[in-house]
Amino acid sequence: MTRLSWNELFSQDPSLDFARIFGSWPDALGKVMPIGMSVFGDVFYAKPDESVWRLDSFTGESRQVAASQDEFSRFMNSEPWQIENLRTELVLSARDKGLKRGPAQVFAPVPPPTLSGGRVPSEFVVMDAVVWHHISSQTIHGAANAPRDPSGDGRSKPWWKVW
Repeated sequence: MTRLSWNELFSQDPSLDFARIFGSWPDALGKVMPIGMSVFGDVFYAKPDESVWRLDSFTGESRQVAASQDEFSRFMNSEPWQIENLRTELVLSARDKGLKRGPAQVFAPVPPPTLSGGRVPSEFVVMDAVVWHHISSQTIHGAANAPRDPSGDGRSKPWWKVW
């Protein structure tokens, strides 16, 4: 695999506004300490018990990725862990397309995965991290609350067929 630099995979820049980013997620509860963010906006944070979690900006789901910050540091240097948690294949794709981002920006998938049926994204735009999290959260929560087709087949109706 082609080597990626730390900055191509992860940001811990002080300009990241984690308060506003977490504010976009109504289910983000409790005390957390932000650690950093992947280039796709996945936020890594520690809980008071020192476990490290990942808020997936594509799905809105949080899951534990390490039992401690020491373990997290070791995992961050593991290529298999990077592939799974930092989406290195997508980073390489974005890099090959010539995309560049600032320290408080992300590569946002177009369209968001919730709207594309969960397909692995192939197109990205550079976007402010706070804006991306707001869009992602609204898209995810909007899809969860979308009007259902009265035919009973369980599919969401397109937004233009709300009534």
